[in-house]
Amino acid sequence: MNNIPILLIIYNRPNNFKELIKKLKIIKSKKIYIFADGPNKLKIKDPSLCEKTRILTSKINWKCKIYKNYQKENLGVDLAVYNAITWFFNKVEFGIILEDDCIPNLSFFKFVKILKSKYSKDKNIGIISGNNFVRKKYKYSYLFSKWTHIWGWATWKKNWIRFDYKIPFWKQLRNTKKWKLLNNDFNEYKTFTHVFDQSLNKNKKDKITWDYRFMLYNWYKNKLSIVPKSNLVKNIGFNKNATHTFKRNKNMNYKLKDLQYPLIHPSKNYIDNDFEKKNFYTSYYNKSYFFIEICKNLKFQIKNFFND
Repeated sequence: MNNIPILLIIYNRPNNFKELIKKLKIIKSKKIYIFADGPNKLKIKDPSLCEKTRILTSKINWKCKIYKNYQKENLGVDLAVYNAITWFFNKVEFGIILEDDCIPNLSFFKFVKILKSKYSKDKNIGIISGNNFVRKKYKYSYLFSKWTHIWGWATWKKNWIRFDYKIPFWKQLRNTKKWKLLNNDFNEYKTFTHVFDQSLNKNKKDKITWDYRFMLYNWYKNKLSIVPKSNLVKNIGFNKNATHTFKRNKNMNYKLKDLQYPLIHPSKNYIDNDFEKKNFYTSYYNKSYFFIEICKNLKFQIKNFFND
Protein backbone atom coordinates (compact mmCIF):
# COMPACT_ATOMS: atom_id res chain seq x y z
CA MET A 1 0.00 0.00 0.00
CA ASN A 2 3.00 2.32 0.33
CA ASN A 3 3.54 2.28 -3.45
CA ILE A 4 0.54 4.51 -4.16
CA PRO A 5 1.66 8.13 -4.79
CA ILE A 6 0.34 10.63 -2.26
CA LEU A 7 -0.27 14.34 -2.77
CA LEU A 8 0.06 16.50 0.34
CA ILE A 9 -1.47 19.98 0.06
CA ILE A 10 0.00 22.29 2.70
CA TYR A 11 -0.16 25.96 3.57
CA ASN A 12 0.31 27.64 6.97
CA ARG A 13 -0.61 25.06 9.62
CA PRO A 14 2.57 23.37 10.87
CA ASN A 15 0.88 21.56 13.78
CA ASN A 16 -1.61 19.88 11.45
CA PHE A 17 1.08 18.91 8.98
CA LYS A 18 3.18 17.43 11.78
CA GLU A 19 0.30 15.08 12.69
CA LEU A 20 -0.12 14.02 9.08
CA ILE A 21 3.58 13.22 8.71
CA LYS A 22 3.39 10.95 11.77
CA LYS A 23 0.77 8.83 10.01
CA LEU A 24 2.71 8.67 6.76
CA LYS A 25 5.85 7.64 8.62
CA ILE A 26 4.09 4.46 9.78
CA ILE A 27 3.25 3.31 6.26
CA LYS A 28 6.47 4.81 4.80
CA SER A 29 5.01 6.06 1.54
CA LYS A 30 7.52 5.75 -1.31
CA LYS A 31 6.31 8.63 -3.50
CA ILE A 32 5.19 11.91 -1.97
CA TYR A 33 4.19 15.05 -3.86
CA ILE A 34 3.97 18.27 -1.85
CA PHE A 35 2.17 21.38 -3.06
CA ALA A 36 2.36 24.53 -0.93
CA ASP A 37 0.42 27.72 -1.57
CA GLY A 38 2.31 30.99 -1.14
CA PRO A 39 1.83 33.26 1.90
CA ASN A 40 -0.95 35.81 2.01
CA LYS A 41 0.81 39.18 2.28
CA LEU A 42 -2.21 40.72 3.98
CA LYS A 43 -1.71 38.41 6.97
CA ILE A 44 1.28 39.40 9.11
CA LYS A 45 2.01 35.90 10.47
CA ASP A 46 1.46 34.07 7.20
CA PRO A 47 5.04 34.14 5.78
CA SER A 48 6.44 32.75 9.02
CA LEU A 49 3.78 30.04 9.35
CA CYS A 50 4.17 29.00 5.71
CA GLU A 51 7.92 28.69 6.17
CA LYS A 52 7.55 26.65 9.37
CA THR A 53 5.15 24.31 7.57
CA ARG A 54 7.50 23.82 4.62
CA ILE A 55 10.49 23.15 6.89
CA LEU A 56 8.60 20.21 8.37
CA THR A 57 9.13 18.27 5.15
CA SER A 58 12.55 17.42 6.63
CA LYS A 59 10.63 15.11 8.99
CA ILE A 60 9.85 12.92 5.98
CA ASN A 61 13.14 11.14 6.60
CA TRP A 62 12.41 7.59 5.49
CA LYS A 63 13.47 6.27 2.10
CA CYS A 64 11.13 7.84 -0.45
CA LYS A 65 11.01 10.18 -3.42
CA ILE A 66 9.72 13.68 -2.70
CA TYR A 67 8.52 16.11 -5.37
CA LYS A 68 7.84 19.72 -4.38
CA ASN A 69 5.84 22.54 -5.92
CA TYR A 70 6.08 25.65 -3.74
CA GLN A 71 4.21 28.77 -4.82
CA LYS A 72 5.69 32.23 -4.27
CA GLU A 73 2.36 34.00 -4.58
CA ASN A 74 -0.87 33.23 -2.75
CA LEU A 75 -3.39 31.53 -5.04
CA GLY A 76 -6.07 31.19 -2.39
CA VAL A 77 -7.35 27.90 -1.04
CA ASP A 78 -9.63 27.11 -3.96
CA LEU A 79 -7.23 27.57 -6.89
CA ALA A 80 -4.32 26.25 -4.84
CA VAL A 81 -6.03 22.90 -4.29
CA TYR A 82 -7.27 22.70 -7.88
CA ASN A 83 -3.80 23.50 -9.27
CA ALA A 84 -2.16 21.08 -6.84
CA ILE A 85 -4.33 18.16 -7.97
CA THR A 86 -3.84 19.05 -11.65
CA TRP A 87 -0.04 19.16 -11.16
CA PHE A 88 -0.21 15.80 -9.36
CA PHE A 89 -2.14 14.06 -12.13
CA ASN A 90 0.23 15.39 -14.75
CA LYS A 91 2.76 13.14 -12.99
CA VAL A 92 0.82 10.03 -11.89
CA GLU A 93 -1.97 7.75 -13.13
CA PHE A 94 -3.57 7.16 -9.73
CA GLY A 95 -3.05 8.73 -6.34
CA ILE A 96 -4.24 9.70 -2.87
CA ILE A 97 -4.95 13.36 -2.04
CA LEU A 98 -4.57 14.61 1.54
CA GLU A 99 -4.84 18.21 2.66
CA ASP A 100 -2.75 19.06 5.71
CA ASP A 101 -5.70 18.86 8.12
CA CYS A 102 -6.93 15.44 6.96
CA ILE A 103 -5.55 12.70 9.18
CA PRO A 104 -6.23 9.18 7.89
CA ASN A 105 -6.78 5.98 9.79
CA LEU A 106 -4.13 3.46 8.70
CA SER A 107 -6.81 1.16 7.25
CA PHE A 108 -7.64 3.92 4.75
CA PHE A 109 -4.50 3.12 2.74
CA LYS A 110 -5.31 -0.60 2.54
CA PHE A 111 -8.89 0.26 1.56
CA VAL A 112 -7.66 2.42 -1.32
CA LYS A 113 -5.17 -0.18 -2.52
CA ILE A 114 -7.75 -2.98 -2.70
CA LEU A 115 -10.40 -0.89 -4.46
CA LYS A 116 -7.93 0.68 -6.87
CA SER A 117 -7.22 -2.79 -8.23
CA LYS A 118 -10.86 -3.84 -8.25
CA TYR A 119 -12.30 -0.75 -9.98
CA SER A 120 -9.47 0.61 -12.12
CA LYS A 121 -11.33 -0.31 -15.34
CA ASP A 122 -14.79 0.67 -14.12
CA LYS A 123 -15.83 3.87 -15.94
CA ASN A 124 -18.65 4.48 -13.46
CA ILE A 125 -16.36 5.08 -10.48
CA GLY A 126 -15.25 8.66 -9.92
CA ILE A 127 -13.40 8.57 -6.60
CA ILE A 128 -12.57 6.41 -3.59
CA SER A 129 -13.44 8.43 -0.49
CA GLY A 130 -12.21 7.94 3.06
CA ASN A 131 -15.26 9.67 4.55
CA ASN A 132 -18.57 8.52 5.92
CA PHE A 133 -20.58 10.96 8.06
CA VAL A 134 -23.78 8.94 8.38
CA ARG A 135 -24.22 6.85 11.53
CA LYS A 136 -26.13 3.70 10.67
CA LYS A 137 -25.69 -0.04 10.20
CA TYR A 138 -24.23 -1.17 6.90
CA LYS A 139 -24.50 -4.53 5.24
CA TYR A 140 -21.25 -4.23 3.26
CA SER A 141 -17.76 -2.82 3.83
CA TYR A 142 -18.51 0.06 1.47
CA LEU A 143 -21.22 1.45 -0.76
CA PHE A 144 -21.58 3.48 -3.93
CA SER A 145 -22.81 7.05 -3.66
CA LYS A 146 -23.29 10.22 -5.67
CA TRP A 147 -21.60 12.25 -2.88
CA THR A 148 -17.93 13.12 -3.43
CA HIS A 149 -16.43 13.75 0.00
CA ILE A 150 -12.80 14.85 -0.27
CA TRP A 151 -11.33 14.88 3.25
CA GLY A 152 -8.89 12.17 2.22
CA TRP A 153 -9.64 10.54 -1.12
CA ALA A 154 -8.15 8.94 -4.21
CA THR A 155 -8.85 8.90 -7.92
CA TRP A 156 -7.44 8.18 -11.35
CA LYS A 157 -5.81 10.68 -13.71
CA LYS A 158 -8.40 9.79 -16.38
CA ASN A 159 -11.17 11.12 -14.10
CA TRP A 160 -9.48 14.36 -13.08
CA ILE A 161 -8.10 15.59 -16.40
CA ARG A 162 -11.56 15.63 -18.02
CA PHE A 163 -12.94 17.86 -15.26
CA ASP A 164 -13.51 21.45 -16.43
CA TYR A 165 -13.32 23.86 -13.50
CA LYS A 166 -15.67 26.31 -15.25
CA ILE A 167 -18.53 23.73 -15.28
CA PRO A 168 -19.77 24.99 -18.69
CA PHE A 169 -22.41 22.25 -18.85
CA TRP A 170 -24.39 23.60 -15.86
CA LYS A 171 -26.69 25.87 -17.86
CA GLN A 172 -27.68 22.93 -20.06
CA LEU A 173 -28.04 20.48 -17.15
CA ARG A 174 -30.02 22.83 -14.91
CA ASN A 175 -33.41 22.49 -16.60
CA THR A 176 -33.27 18.82 -17.44
CA LYS A 177 -35.17 15.89 -16.00
CA LYS A 178 -31.80 14.39 -15.08
CA TRP A 179 -31.07 17.27 -12.69
CA LYS A 180 -34.41 16.84 -10.93
CA LEU A 181 -33.85 13.10 -10.61
CA LEU A 182 -30.36 13.66 -9.21
CA ASN A 183 -31.80 15.88 -6.50
CA ASN A 184 -35.26 14.49 -5.89
CA ASP A 185 -35.50 15.89 -2.36
CA PHE A 186 -36.91 19.45 -2.42
CA ASN A 187 -34.31 20.92 -0.04
CA GLU A 188 -31.53 19.20 -1.93
CA TYR A 189 -32.77 20.47 -5.29
CA LYS A 190 -33.19 24.01 -3.98
CA THR A 191 -29.77 24.04 -2.28
CA PHE A 192 -27.68 22.84 -5.19
CA THR A 193 -29.56 24.76 -7.87
CA HIS A 194 -28.86 27.92 -5.89
CA VAL A 195 -25.18 26.98 -5.41
CA PHE A 196 -24.44 26.30 -9.06
CA ASP A 197 -26.49 29.23 -10.36
CA GLN A 198 -23.72 31.44 -8.99
CA SER A 199 -21.61 30.37 -11.96
CA LEU A 200 -24.18 31.98 -14.31
CA ASN A 201 -24.39 35.35 -12.55
CA LYS A 202 -21.65 37.49 -14.07
CA ASN A 203 -22.48 40.44 -11.80
CA LYS A 204 -21.82 38.38 -8.67
CA LYS A 205 -18.52 36.90 -7.58
CA ASP A 206 -18.51 33.16 -8.26
CA LYS A 207 -17.84 31.55 -4.89
CA ILE A 208 -18.35 27.93 -5.85
CA THR A 209 -15.35 25.99 -4.55
CA TRP A 210 -13.53 23.34 -6.57
CA ASP A 211 -15.00 20.42 -4.60
CA TYR A 212 -18.60 21.40 -5.42
CA ARG A 213 -17.62 21.85 -9.06
CA PHE A 214 -15.96 18.43 -9.11
CA MET A 215 -19.02 16.84 -7.52
CA LEU A 216 -21.25 18.39 -10.18
CA TYR A 217 -18.93 17.10 -12.89
CA ASN A 218 -19.21 13.57 -11.47
CA TRP A 219 -22.99 13.87 -11.39
CA TYR A 220 -23.04 15.09 -14.97
CA LYS A 221 -20.88 12.15 -16.07
CA ASN A 222 -22.91 9.62 -14.03
CA LYS A 223 -19.92 8.73 -11.87
CA LEU A 224 -20.20 7.29 -8.37
CA SER A 225 -18.01 7.54 -5.30
CA ILE A 226 -16.94 4.59 -3.19
CA VAL A 227 -17.74 5.31 0.47
CA PRO A 228 -16.46 3.15 3.37
CA LYS A 229 -18.94 2.02 6.00
CA SER A 230 -16.69 3.59 8.68
CA ASN A 231 -15.18 7.07 8.67
CA LEU A 232 -11.48 6.59 7.83
CA VAL A 233 -10.21 10.19 7.73
CA LYS A 234 -10.60 12.89 10.37
CA ASN A 235 -10.44 16.63 9.73
CA ILE A 236 -8.48 18.41 12.50
CA GLY A 237 -8.62 21.80 10.82
CA PHE A 238 -11.67 23.25 12.57
CA ASN A 239 -10.19 26.35 14.19
CA LYS A 240 -9.62 30.09 13.81
CA ASN A 241 -6.68 29.53 11.44
CA ALA A 242 -8.79 27.68 8.89
CA THR A 243 -9.93 29.29 5.64
CA HIS A 244 -13.39 27.69 5.53
CA THR A 245 -13.81 25.28 8.45
CA PHE A 246 -14.03 27.70 11.38
CA LYS A 247 -16.89 25.97 13.17
CA ARG A 248 -16.72 22.33 14.18
CA ASN A 249 -19.42 20.15 12.69
CA LYS A 250 -19.70 17.10 14.94
CA ASN A 251 -21.79 15.28 12.34
CA MET A 252 -18.96 15.47 9.82
CA ASN A 253 -16.08 14.60 12.10
CA TYR A 254 -16.94 11.65 14.27
CA LYS A 255 -14.35 9.13 15.45
CA LEU A 256 -12.36 6.92 13.14
CA LYS A 257 -12.92 3.20 13.06
CA ASP A 258 -10.90 0.43 11.43
CA LEU A 259 -12.46 -1.54 8.62
CA GLN A 260 -12.43 -5.29 8.97
CA TYR A 261 -10.68 -7.34 6.30
CA PRO A 262 -11.30 -9.10 4.04
CA LEU A 263 -13.78 -6.56 2.71
CA ILE A 264 -17.38 -7.55 2.10
CA HIS A 265 -18.04 -6.24 -1.40
CA PRO A 266 -21.50 -5.01 -2.44
CA SER A 267 -23.12 -5.95 -5.71
CA LYS A 268 -22.14 -3.75 -8.64
CA ASN A 269 -23.28 -0.15 -8.19
CA TYR A 270 -25.20 -0.90 -4.98
CA ILE A 271 -26.90 2.31 -3.80
CA ASP A 272 -28.10 2.75 -0.23
CA ASN A 273 -30.98 5.23 -0.66
CA ASP A 274 -31.25 5.78 3.07
CA PHE A 275 -27.59 6.83 3.18
CA GLU A 276 -28.00 9.13 0.16
CA LYS A 277 -30.79 11.08 1.85
CA LYS A 278 -29.25 11.22 5.31
CA ASN A 279 -25.90 12.32 3.93
CA PHE A 280 -27.39 15.47 2.43
CA TYR A 281 -28.91 16.59 5.73
CA THR A 282 -25.79 15.64 7.69
CA SER A 283 -23.17 17.10 5.36
CA TYR A 284 -24.75 19.87 3.31
CA TYR A 285 -28.00 21.05 4.86
CA ASN A 286 -26.25 21.26 8.24
CA LYS A 287 -29.28 20.18 10.24
CA SER A 288 -29.99 16.84 11.82
CA TYR A 289 -31.75 14.52 9.39
CA PHE A 290 -34.00 13.25 12.17
CA PHE A 291 -34.97 16.79 13.18
CA ILE A 292 -35.95 17.45 9.57
CA GLU A 293 -38.06 14.31 9.45
CA ILE A 294 -39.81 15.24 12.72
CA CYS A 295 -40.63 18.71 11.35
CA LYS A 296 -41.97 17.22 8.12
CA ASN A 297 -44.22 14.81 10.01
CA LEU A 298 -45.42 17.53 12.37
CA LYS A 299 -46.21 19.83 9.47
CA PHE A 300 -48.11 17.03 7.75
CA GLN A 301 -50.14 16.28 10.88
CA ILE A 302 -51.02 19.94 11.45
CA LYS A 303 -52.12 20.29 7.83
CA ASN A 304 -54.33 17.19 8.09
CA PHE A 305 -55.79 18.39 11.38
CA PHE A 306 -57.02 21.66 9.87
CA ASN A 307 -58.22 19.96 6.69
CA ASP A 308 -60.42 17.52 8.62
